[in-house]
Amino acid sequence: MCGNNAKKGKIDELLFRLTMYFAEKLMDKELKKGDQIESDRELARKMNVGRSVIREALKVLDVLGMIDIRPGQGTYISSAEADFFIIPLSWSLFLNGSQVEDILMVRNVLEVKAAELAAGCSEEADVHKLEEISGLVRTAYVEQNERDLLEHDIEFHTCIAQCSGSQVIHSMIQTISNLMRHISGTGMADHGQLKAICEEHEKVLQFILARDSRGAAQAMEEHLEQSVTRYNYR
Repeated sequence: MCGNNAKKGKIDELLFRLTMYFAEKLMDKELKKGDQIESDRELARKMNVGRSVIREALKVLDVLGMIDIRPGQGTYISSAEADFFIIPLSWSLFLNGSQVEDILMVRNVLEVKAAELAAGCSEEADVHKLEEISGLVRTAYVEQNERDLLEHDIEFHTCIAQCSGSQVIHSMIQTISNLMRHISGTGMADHGQLKAICEEHEKVLQFILARDSRGAAQAMEEHLEQSVTRYNYR
């Protein structure tokens, strides 16, 4: 029994690592839907695990719809039009749901990148929507409505992901936001920090409106660092 649990744990960890590996390749445009991925031998070398474990993990990702294993041809990133990252990423993150620090790290990487890309957003409707949501955050602060502010806070981050122009980033951030709701405790650790959230959002927004990618990324990173201290996590 212990041996089976150890093997399952190893595969679970590998699934998470593979998901993030392919996500990074897609975000950096080194891969796109329908592209062939490395052989199991090469992946085993990169992940520093045996080929048999890699094969088992790839079979799971194939079932989940993230990749497409074609016997005799190779393995490919799924070309399905659906958000093929949502299911495997959700599954991988929930497997690691007790590891809050790891999930926060993944979120930070994605959101900082999203803010950087959003500064180059060419969709005026998306940028206008971001401004509207920022206004709702300010209104909630003035009214001292913590519940509405936190809801609009999530909308603000999701909208930035949409402005990034990357469907992968957008889907992944939505997934992680849902997970953070699942593992969060009673809400804000300090009810007096509504003003800080509002001000930090405004700083991120202004850099995005100014088309300052570096500034937007840095402002988002600072905002996320502060947010960790505001919430109770299980």
